[in-house]
Amino acid sequence: MELAKKIGLFSVVLLCVALGYSSFQEAAVRSEVDGYTLSNLTPENNFEQIEFQVGEAYGSEVVYIELPVGFHFYKAMDLMTDDNNSLSNARANNPSWFGDMITAMRYIHASKTWNDGEGVNWDLHAFKTIRPARLLLLSNLNNLELLYRLAKVEIEQITDEIRDIELQIVQEENHTEKQLDFLKRSIQEKKWELASQKKDLTYFQIATGYGMSWKDQLDHLRHTSLNGESRVESRLESQDETEGRDPNHELLNRISYTPEVDASILKIIKRYLSVDGYYNPKVYSRWHFNHIFQQEVAFDQTRGLLVRDYQNPFDWTNKDSSPEYDEAFSTMKEFFELEVAQ
Repeated sequence: MELAKKIGLFSVVLLCVALGYSSFQEAAVRSEVDGYTLSNLTPENNFEQIEFQVGEAYGSEVVYIELPVGFHFYKAMDLMTDDNNSLSNARANNPSWFGDMITAMRYIHASKTWNDGEGVNWDLHAFKTIRPARLLLLSNLNNLELLYRLAKVEIEQITDEIRDIELQIVQEENHTEKQLDFLKRSIQEKKWELASQKKDLTYFQIATGYGMSWKDQLDHLRHTSLNGESRVESRLESQDETEGRDPNHELLNRISYTPEVDASILKIIKRYLSVDGYYNPKVYSRWHFNHIFQQEVAFDQTRGLLVRDYQNPFDWTNKDSSPEYDEAFSTMKEFFELEVAQ
């Protein structure tokens, strides 16, 4: 099947650029390739077919999506042939981020300029679910408020526990040396835990914009251990750092700064909710290109949840025998170059 002929690929891309990014979805046409339903020309994938669900936890509503078995994801990364369940694939035990095909292709296109112009050897990897996946809706303000509140309560509890142990040491004079050592170790362990949870919560706010203005986010990036000074300044070359933010911090502003920062979101979610990760739809971001954060899903771990889809014609392992792969990449390259030029 010649993908470009079937959907008028290049003419649609030119039309999308002419209409503007906001009209991308209206100008796009879905296609089916060997049974794979793909949204090659829209920022949205088949996520748009998934309805939001509302549950209850800790007396609050929780909004999430549940993806069915066989749902497809794509990831741009260095070449890998291992399946997620291979014994040698330790990555499957760690947090991982995935997107629709156009988002993954955008990363691949951008990666060619990284590493001082040398580029990196990234390509498209296709995955699919082997069990239903429950994902918290990260753009929902009530979800973020619940997580923030639970994390703050736990931080206060740990702080109180440290204070109680310190008072116990001062007020009781008959501790044996062994008991005293135990109490001091308990204080130190709780202080480590407290520092870790405070850092996670700060990173959570930096990444989501919850309870922080744009200026707050930038100030935290400048002064944390993330070494954000140069990257912050580069963002401000063409942006007013106070523009577009309300004084009550009610607007979210997504910043995906490093995997460590985004992993803190997953840590907080895992601590309090029984979900597999989060779904972040395309949202506003003053940090990212064109003030848009492209949609993504994040999993705490993928072993037993996702498998590589080696039959997918867009997986890099099929690039030498897949005309669909060549058509998609050559056309998307044209679009990304036009997009940057706008």
